[in-house]
Order: sequence, then C-alpha cells, then structure tokens
Amino acid sequence: MDSGSGGSHKDKSLSGPIGNTLKSPKASRAFMYTPFGGSAALDTAIGENMVRVRKGKQAHALIAPSHEHANQLETLRQVTLTQWKGKLDNADRTMRQHHNSVVAAGYTHKMRMRHIMHDPHLNPQQRKEALDNQRGDHALSIPHEYDMAKADKALYTPKYESLKQTEIANATVHVDIEPAHPQWPKLFPTRIVKKEKLYPSLHPDPKPLENIGHKDKLYVLGHGAPVSDALPTPGLYAKPTLHGPSLSPGALAQHLSDKGLPSNFEDLRLTSCQSVPLMDEITPHSVTAARSSGFLAPELSKAVKQSFPKLSVTGYMGNGLTFPFDSSTHLRALPGDAKKTAPRKQMSVKFPPL
Repeated sequence: MDSGSGGSHKDKSLSGPIGNTLKSPKASRAFMYTPFGGSAALDTAIGENMVRVRKGKQAHALIAPSHEHANQLETLRQVTLTQWKGKLDNADRTMRQHHNSVVAAGYTHKMRMRHIMHDPHLNPQQRKEALDNQRGDHALSIPHEYDMAKADKALYTPKYESLKQTEIANATVHVDIEPAHPQWPKLFPTRIVKKEKLYPSLHPDPKPLENIGHKDKLYVLGHGAPVSDALPTPGLYAKPTLHGPSLSPGALAQHLSDKGLPSNFEDLRLTSCQSVPLMDEITPHSVTAARSSGFLAPELSKAVKQSFPKLSVTGYMGNGLTFPFDSSTHLRALPGDAKKTAPRKQMSVKFPPL
C-alpha cells in the first residue's frame, strides 16, 4: 500500500525469537499460527479473538512463519486499525450530528404509540395494525445517515477491538501511521502490504515455533475444503478458494517441524472448514472410523506420527464463521446452510496420537 503522507516505519527488536509473548511463566498458553500470512490469516485471527475480547479474556498472539511475513502482517494490522478507527470516528460524528433529530423522532413515536394503545375506538386487530404502521413510520423518520453510522459502529467496533489486541508475535518492525490528509483513506491504496520484502528483517529468521511449550495449545489458521473428486488430497489453504499457496497433510507436518515445533508437543487444533467429516455423534468408534475418511485432521494425525509422537490433532465439523458477531462462543455452520450453527466445542473431534 502507498505510505501516504506522514507515515514512518521504525525497526524494533524483540527479546527472544518471538518476543516476550513466549516468555510468560504460565504452564499452559494458547497461540495462533499462520503458515501463509496475508489478509485472510489476519481476518481469521480477528475472528478467533473476538469472542475472547468480548469475554474480557486475553487475546491470543498470532505467530507468522518468518519475520518478513510477520512484518507484513503488522503493517496490514496497523493500516487496518487506522482505517477502522477512521470509520468509527466518522460514525460517531454523524450520530452526534443527528442526535437531536433522533431524540425528537423517538419522543414523537412514543407519544403516538401511547395514543394508539389508549384509543377506545380501536378493536384489537386495528390496534395491532396501527402499532405496526407506527413502528414502520418511526423507522423511516430516523435519518438514513444515522442508521448507516449506527450500522458501521456495530460492524467495526468488535473487529477493531479484537484487532487492537491481536499481537503479531514475531514482528520486528513498528509501524507508525500518521494520516495528515483528510482524504487519507483514499490516498492509501495497496503498496505497503502487496509489495514483497518491503520490510526485510535485520534479524536472522529463527524457528518461530521453537519456544512454544509442549503443554501449550496451537491453533493453526488456514482455509479448508471437503474431500471430493476435484480435491482428492485434503490440504490447508492460504485463501478461501483453492487458488494460492497450500500445504498437504504431509507438507504441513514437515512445515511445523521445520519451523521448530517441539517434538513432544501435544495439542494442535485446525480451525479450517470441514477438516473432519460430519458425525451424528462423537464416539471412540466414530473417531476411529474417521481416520479413514481422507479429511485433513485425521490425515494430519497420521502424518505427524514420526515427528510428533505425542501430538493430538483436533479438527472441527462444518464451516467456521470468520467473524462471530454477538456470540459468546466460536461458531461452526453446517455445509450448505450457514444459518444452522453450533458452538465450535460441540463440533470438535480429537484424534489422539497413534
């Protein structure tokens, strides 16, 4: 993206391979990991942390496969935060501008509703119709600009709060963005996050997963797809479609080993869509049967046997909802019907080490 006016970028070293994030004394922690980087990974991380932030819990840090990927993600994070903050500030200004009109419309609406409720000349059906009409009239009396601003607040506030607390654990640059021009968002197109090697790191690339404890949890972010004739081998994908970088189960197992995941690590979780087949009930028998299904999670559980003999791989039925708005839990949806959702915990299938 174009740096626009007033942008400055400072290199900031972190202590340790992925900073103080992994120096916590807690016995068990949880992290997110993206093998690919990119905006899709950042969106998934935002969604993962939305529920935690809503509950007042600490957001999970996101680890990238290299400093370069982490620096690009941090740049994208800062750019997105600035853009969303601008949208929220604009929404606040618009709502303040129309505050008096909204209050007046509300007062008029309340008086008319009260009059309808106490009108002795209306029978029950007429009263119901009059109340419905009045509700519709009231909705139309609210300035359109106010409604749009209110919608923006509802859309961007939870995502902004989540992204603000989502740390890119192994980034080695700090990006200061100071939009001096009132039309800054329009002057900030695409160069920063799309230009490769914008921030080549001054630090050697360590293995970013080497300081994760064997009792920690690791959520591996990526897109998935069901087993089908078009996709005989399941995999983890950088994009929602099958175009772009991908890793097969064997390649993913090797990637995790190459990036330093301890050989005694125990708890890995795949958030990708349809990483396990749908099951009527989760029993030891159904889990055993699922190992032969060809889906990503059971295939990965086989592929990690040599490098990670203690590793359990957890996958989730159905499709993940990237942004779980107004939910106190992560949600999964049935394939083909996004309206049928269930808490992710109920849709989890754990494959113990072989």
